[in-house]
Amino acid sequence: MSKMDIREILKRHRLWLDDPDQGECANLIGADLRFADLEGAALRFADIRGADIRFANLECADIRDAYLEGADIRFANLEGANLKCADIKGADLRFADIRFADIRGANLIGANLIGTRFSFDYKADPSLKGKVLKAVQAEGCALKMDQWHSCETSHCIAGWAVTLHPEGKELESKSTTYLAGRLLLGLDHNESKIFFTDDAKAMEWLTR
Repeated sequence: MSKMDIREILKRHRLWLDDPDQGECANLIGADLRFADLEGAALRFADIRGADIRFANLECADIRDAYLEGADIRFANLEGANLKCADIKGADLRFADIRFADIRGANLIGANLIGTRFSFDYKADPSLKGKVLKAVQAEGCALKMDQWHSCETSHCIAGWAVTLHPEGKELESKSTTYLAGRLLLGLDHNESKIFFTDDAKAMEWLTR
């Protein structure tokens, strides 16, 4: 796909956003966007699954509700981008710059975040896992927190981490329960799968 093709796709997508009877929703599945300058581009609802976005400039781009599942976004500049409710599941975001990006409600499950630059400060707590175990045992092994905390995880290791860490609530408000819990517990994209196992496996992990 040439730069000219991409420009035409984005032009037609912007028309479609203004009037669904005009233009066409952008389909950039698997597109090679390396080094592309898409600063401020309107990519809301676009389908960008599996695209190669390494080193691209997407500063302040509007990517709300877009599909970026499995995209390679390494080293991309997403500073100030609107990624609210975007599906970034399983994407490779290593060393990407997402400072000041709005990632509230974004699906970052399974995303690789090694070296990713965030605008918020946080400190992973090596003792937090033990604190979570102590808390759920004190509550009668209450992994589920439905009555006083709702989150997208199958049970609430992430929710407990957010609740027990002094910076947890603030970090959650700027991202998601999943991401906040994962960062505060210091889990990589594979380890965070524990958020979605059954309660027996979760308790085994906590007591390990």
